[in-house]
Amino acid sequence: MANKLSRIPVFYTSAMLAKLKSFSPSAQKPEHVLAAWQAAALPLTVNAVTAAMEHDLCLAHDPAFVRGVLDQTVENGFGDTSPAVAASLPYTTGAMIAAAVRVDRTGSPIDQVRFDILRRRGHGVSDRREHPIRK
Repeated sequence: MANKLSRIPVFYTSAMLAKLKSFSPSAQKPEHVLAAWQAAALPLTVNAVTAAMEHDLCLAHDPAFVRGVLDQTVENGFGDTSPAVAASLPYTTGAMIAAAVRVDRTGSPIDQVRFDILRRRGHGVSDRREHPIRK
């Protein structure tokens, strides 16, 4: 039997946004994507996001790098030490964790495909050359 999608789960909070001037629009992308989906009248369910803890970020990155970015003593992925980026990272990561947990709990192939697409377009394999990643 085909898995029928009635509502699209979205994990979003404005706390994941970082207002900054940058070469990259990434810090504002979640807001614009959600607005576009809402304007298109997609059947969305916006879910709350819980901030990830520092140790969650350390599962993927070197702990010294994580602490430095959060303390604004090490450049983040935007090439600066913005407090706005540091404040947004736990929420961005929390949204990805919540989405992954939902995929794991539902086992939905539709959710898995959506999560894989978002992962490939966002924080994933392509940026591992640019940031120290924990092995």
